[in-house]
Amino acid sequence: ALQIGNDEIRKAKQAIEESEALHRITLKNISDTVIITDDHGKIIYACPNTSMIFGLSQNQVYERGSIQVLIKGHACDLSELRKVQEIPNIEWRVVDSSGRERLVLISAKSVSIRGGTVLYVMRDITDRKKAEESLRHSEKIHRTVTNNIWDSIAIVQDSKVVWANNVALNKMGYSENEFIGLEFQNIIHPDDLPGAIQRFQDRMSGKPVEDPSYLRVITKDGKI
Repeated sequence: ALQIGNDEIRKAKQAIEESEALHRITLKNISDTVIITDDHGKIIYACPNTSMIFGLSQNQVYERGSIQVLIKGHACDLSELRKVQEIPNIEWRVVDSSGRERLVLISAKSVSIRGGTVLYVMRDITDRKKAEESLRHSEKIHRTVTNNIWDSIAIVQDSKVVWANNVALNKMGYSENEFIGLEFQNIIHPDDLPGAIQRFQDRMSGKPVEDPSYLRVITKDGKI
């Protein structure tokens, strides 16, 4: 018969305790909030860092009872989740304990853990979204300004045109798709090309470049 000594039992128990302690430390220090519910939405488990999104302690989250109450709604269709097993990247708005609205990214996954059947991983993307919206707003302003001035503007990177305003496109006779990606030496008059290349190289190396400099360009229909 197989016999297990007290020493082996003690070591196994210690290993389990150490593993659980490591698990708790990991969940406490990650930025994502992890919640496990049953099929009815009852909260079976909430990780220790729930305050990061909800401003609530772990016990306060348990007191909410269900995920529907916590996030004020159904983030995903459970019948659909059972079919596909995982639904990632659901954008959802929640309100924390101070009344501040936060935008979170929720991923839901079917599991079977101690009576829990749905695992929710939530990440606060409020600041990231604000930064993205600010960038889009700045880009919109930039486009509006550059497309409504009289000068032609084009940006060249690695000898290719990567951006041009509407004035440049209209004067050159190209559509945006046609113009972007053109080698800049193909649109500059051959007599002006050596000087243009030298100025480009000087600018890239940090040497002083005389401004303004004048170049003749060749339009799509071959005009100068």
